[in-house]
Amino acid sequence: MTDSDRGFEPVLGERQVVINDETSEGTRDPSHASIRELLSEYLEGTLAAPRQDIVRQHVDRCPSCRAFLRTLESTVELVGQLPSHELPDRVRRRILDRLATTADSSVGGE
Repeated sequence: MTDSDRGFEPVLGERQVVINDETSEGTRDPSHASIRELLSEYLEGTLAAPRQDIVRQHVDRCPSCRAFLRTLESTVELVGQLPSHELPDRVRRRILDRLATTADSSVGGE
């Protein structure tokens, strides 16, 4: 579940504003930290429309969050340029076996 699937509660001093899919805007601006937590989803375009608008409006008028967004965009672009590496088959099998063993033991432990 992502933040876009549930409401988030940015803290504003002593007061909290809940922003969810039904709320297009709070009574006050969400905190910088709350906005920054949503920037990855904002870049991916996976936020619900009201929340996407709130983030865009905040970034449009907040130089520090705008700089944070630019840094995130640059980081994503640079990571995308890294060469991809394939795992050797024996390593991939060991990981898959470990995951299967872990999944089996967690199902049996419930």
